[in-house]
Amino acid sequence: MEVKLWRLFSDIAVGGIDFSMPENGGTDCINYLPAYQRFLETIKIVPTFRRALVSLSPIFRPINAHGRMFFMFYAGIFMIELFYKVVTRTLIFILQPCHICTTMQLVLLRFRDEKRLPWTQQLFRFHLYTLPGALIALLFPMIDTRLMVGEVFIFYLQHALILITPLHLMLTSDFYRPEQLRNISWPIFSISLIILYHFLMLQCVGLLTHANLNCIMCPAASDPFKGRFYRVIAVLLQSFIVIPFFTKCYSYFSAKIILLKRREKE
Repeated sequence: MEVKLWRLFSDIAVGGIDFSMPENGGTDCINYLPAYQRFLETIKIVPTFRRALVSLSPIFRPINAHGRMFFMFYAGIFMIELFYKVVTRTLIFILQPCHICTTMQLVLLRFRDEKRLPWTQQLFRFHLYTLPGALIALLFPMIDTRLMVGEVFIFYLQHALILITPLHLMLTSDFYRPEQLRNISWPIFSISLIILYHFLMLQCVGLLTHANLNCIMCPAASDPFKGRFYRVIAVLLQSFIVIPFFTKCYSYFSAKIILLKRREKE
């Protein structure tokens, strides 16, 4: 019975992945990097970001609203995406960072009207650093395998909602606020957690299932840095430039929009 259930789950999770497309995974994707290089990158990158995660964890200082319809709409879109994943038997891709970001945003929307819970603001600040992934997905979409009616539309809508939701939360709640622009502990903490998730979670799942989750096993066809060291380049580029720059800019312009809205009410 347990074996049958496992086979059913495995079929739903990875049975529909088209491994003929290299960027989806498969043997060639798994073997794109030599095992020793993958091992060396992991034992170098993981301890570095683990130390950063532990030593520079931000000091949390706590700083209500409406919008149930927004929550229900967003949750409905995500349920449709889950439906597509189950029907196409690619449920394993629910571990992609953008889906994790959507889950966090739904939690934040759900608990927005509760009394001030310290962990919600902490989660809000962390999740801001996952937003660049949604922008990259919109700029370089991987939609070749999305063949069902409405599947491409849901892809674009979900990723657009990921970018819209934080501003919506800040406009409708005085509790959800990003850290100060000069604060560096939050970017270091958040980026470290994101990198560890890729190398400890997505890489292990990829090795077990041959699924190329968020291109951790081999680069996308459109990746300009394709080559043996594409992961090292991605870690450096994302950690020091893309993620912190985009998130700080998002926080800065969101603050300006909030200020303008307040002036309009006065």
